[in-house]
Amino acid sequence: MAQWLNGSIAQLLNCSIAQLLNRMSSNFPKVVATLGVVVIGLTGCNSTNGAGVSGGAPTPEPTRLMPLDEYLSPIWTTSMAEAQQLEQELERNTQELIAQCMHEAGFDYVPFVPEPEPIVEVEEERPDDLDWVTQWGYGLLWSPGGSIQAVPIGGIGEDNPNYELLNSLSEAERAAYQIALDGPPLSPVADGESGEMVTIVLERGCRGWARMEANSRTPSGVWNSDEFAPLREAVTSMSQADWVLNELAIINADWATCMADAGYLGLERQQDAKWVIYDEMSATMLQVVQNGGDFATAPELAEYREREIEMALADLQCRERVNYRERTSDVAFEMQTQFVNDHRSELEAFRAAIEQQ
Repeated sequence: MAQWLNGSIAQLLNCSIAQLLNRMSSNFPKVVATLGVVVIGLTGCNSTNGAGVSGGAPTPEPTRLMPLDEYLSPIWTTSMAEAQQLEQELERNTQELIAQCMHEAGFDYVPFVPEPEPIVEVEEERPDDLDWVTQWGYGLLWSPGGSIQAVPIGGIGEDNPNYELLNSLSEAERAAYQIALDGPPLSPVADGESGEMVTIVLERGCRGWARMEANSRTPSGVWNSDEFAPLREAVTSMSQADWVLNELAIINADWATCMADAGYLGLERQQDAKWVIYDEMSATMLQVVQNGGDFATAPELAEYREREIEMALADLQCRERVNYRERTSDVAFEMQTQFVNDHRSELEAFRAAIEQQ
C-alpha cells in the first residue's frame, strides 16, 4: 500500500474518489496492523443512497460522477466479485512468472491458482440510513458481513501440485529449491544511514520477484510506479489547497458545534468521531482477537457496542443537520475540476499507460 495519503481527502465524500483514497490510505485499524491479519470486507459507498435519518429502506440515487473518475477509476474496484476476479488474474500472472523464474533457475514448478472461495453477498453498509446506524453503528465491531476475522496466509499445501514435487527431492535439493523459490534465509543488515539492523524482504526469490513483477503490470502498479510519482504527489497536495482547507474547516466546525451540543466535546473533523470510539476500545479488541474471540459476542465489548451506536447516531443526525455530505461533495467536485484542468496531460499519460498493459 502506498503511504502517500493523509486523512484530509477522506473528508471529501464522493463515492468513487473516496473508495480510491480509503483503499490507499495508511490509516488502517491498529488491531489489524498489530496482528498482521488480512481482513476481508468491502465498505459501502456513502454517496449511493439518500435515505438520510428518515429510517426504512434507503432510496437509491445516482452516484455523482466526479472529474477524476474518468482517469482514476481503473485503480479501484466496486464489488467483491470484481475484486476477487482481479485477485485471481493477478495470481495467475504471478504463478506463470514464478514458473518461468524457477525454470531459469533449473527447477520444475507448476503454476497453481486455488479455486476462489464462494462469494457471500452481504447487505451493503448504509452509514447515512437511520435504521442501519441504529443496528450497526459505524460497523467497527460488527456489521451485516460479520465481525472482523483473521484469514491465515498459507504456504504450499497438499492440494498444490508442487507439494509432491518438493517432497520428492532430497534434503539438499529441497533446500536449494526453497532458496530459489523464496530466497535465502532472512538475515538483518545494517541500514546505510542509521546503522540500525533491518531485514529487507522485497524481491526475495522467484516468488518475491514474480509478485512484484505481476503487480507492476496492474493499474495499481502503474499508478505506484516512479513515472507517476509527481502525479501521486499532486493528488496528495490537491486537498491541501488553502481554499479547500478553509471550506472544509467551516463545514466541520458546523458539524463539531452540533456534536458538542449533543454532548460530544473536543471533536474537530467528522471522521474523528469514528476513530475516537475506536481508540477507546482498540486495546480490548486486540485482547479479544488474541484470545480467539468474536467482536460481536465478546462480553467485554458490550458497553463499547452501545457507545459506538450512540456516537454514530449523533454523528448521523449532525451530518444531516448541517448538510455535510452535499457540502463536502460540492467541495470535492470543484477541487477535482480544478485538478483535472491543471493536470490533464499527466492524467492522459496515466490513462494511456493503463491501456497499454
